[in-house]
Amino acid sequence: FNPSGDDSTGVKLDPNGSVILDPSAGIGTNTSIIWVANSAEGTVSKIDTRTKKQLARYTTYPGGMGDPSRTTVSLAGDVVVANRAWQNGADGSSASAIKIAGEKSSCFDRNKNGKIDTFEGEGPVPAAFQWLAGQVESPDECVLWRTALNTDAGGTPVTSPGTMVRAAGFDGEILDGVLSLYVYIGLYMNKEVVRLDSRTGKIVKRFSVAPTAPYGLVLDKGGNVWVLGLESGGPSLTRIDVRGGDKVTTYSAANGKAPPCGYGIT
Repeated sequence: FNPSGDDSTGVKLDPNGSVILDPSAGIGTNTSIIWVANSAEGTVSKIDTRTKKQLARYTTYPGGMGDPSRTTVSLAGDVVVANRAWQNGADGSSASAIKIAGEKSSCFDRNKNGKIDTFEGEGPVPAAFQWLAGQVESPDECVLWRTALNTDAGGTPVTSPGTMVRAAGFDGEILDGVLSLYVYIGLYMNKEVVRLDSRTGKIVKRFSVAPTAPYGLVLDKGGNVWVLGLESGGPSLTRIDVRGGDKVTTYSAANGKAPPCGYGIT
């Protein structure tokens, strides 16, 4: 393997001949991004943490009434935004998740005009890129997909206040050549977690995590999904053992293993 060949950048060989990341290659300068949900505005901002400047801003739901709350970033730098759809003008019908490309090269030329139409810069979303009510797809071609998360497992709509999408977390796996193949979203009112295919947004599997009402979610180095619940009689902590057949285990007041005071998890 030639670490300086045309097919690789940012890597080198260690003394044993193994391929490792090269910390001196400046890879970190390409990933100094933080995504911040602007709930009341119905948008999310992409911010450079070095310059403190907004690089881009996106509407997260048609009509801007998504009430975006949580964000999670994949190994590839893409973001999935959970639309809570609880307040800020939203209602339960807009509960959803969207994926936004982290790099322009990952955006999709939907109108086939030979370029990527996207808003880049500071300030609010310009009129040309505002996702208007009734538009199926965003006019910003870096918004890749939207998945409705406003029903129960049987497909029945959950209304007032809705499913209340809260927790979100990408996995750290590289499967089928995809960086972070799956993303997990917690539905607070449903006491469910859904697994989405990060390429398409399709729901792959739904997990009941009752009595846990997902408020925070994180994945560990073994790929397990940990869900922190903030519910009446709680809090509780549930683990989905992804590599162990998706076995669900709950630590709660019922078995004497509840966290003392649960709100966030990382």
